[in-house]
Amino acid sequence: MREEIIEIVTAAAASIGINAVQENPSDPDSILLPRPRVDFDIGDEQWIKSHKRIAAYATPGDEATTRTTRTRLYNVTQPVVVTIHSEDDGAIDQLATNFVLAMPRRFADESGNLVTCKAEAAKWGGFTREVVEVMKLFSKSIHIVITWQACSDSTTLWAKDVDIQANYTTGGTEDG
Repeated sequence: MREEIIEIVTAAAASIGINAVQENPSDPDSILLPRPRVDFDIGDEQWIKSHKRIAAYATPGDEATTRTTRTRLYNVTQPVVVTIHSEDDGAIDQLATNFVLAMPRRFADESGNLVTCKAEAAKWGGFTREVVEVMKLFSKSIHIVITWQACSDSTTLWAKDVDIQANYTTGGTEDG
């Protein structure tokens, strides 16, 4: 999922015109880093057990005889903090809004499971009340939550040929 998160952040940054994207810079306030730029930090995953059957379908390639059942075992939540840095305090708000709008809301991962992206909070940074500000860098941090499901697939055979041979008795006589 880490590669998909990096792709989401990079694509959203490119859509707002920022090509400088970094993960966890050692000194985010360094004057040597390009401006404007996007930094992001991927937090710890939270796994919550959630056992539920979510799909049943004919197995691709063997539709006539087998059925696949997909069961969700865990809901996984992944927090990501994206920080947009710029020298222009007037443009930072529009850049942050356009970044959030450029993120995909829902998509499927490589296994076909649903992945959702949701922005939950934003925080301003870099604004001070000093009279003289030399090389001031403004920022806005966006807290994003990405959720997906950890699923398991099981395959069962369909009963295609059924031969019922009923032998039972009623009132002492045999029917068949």
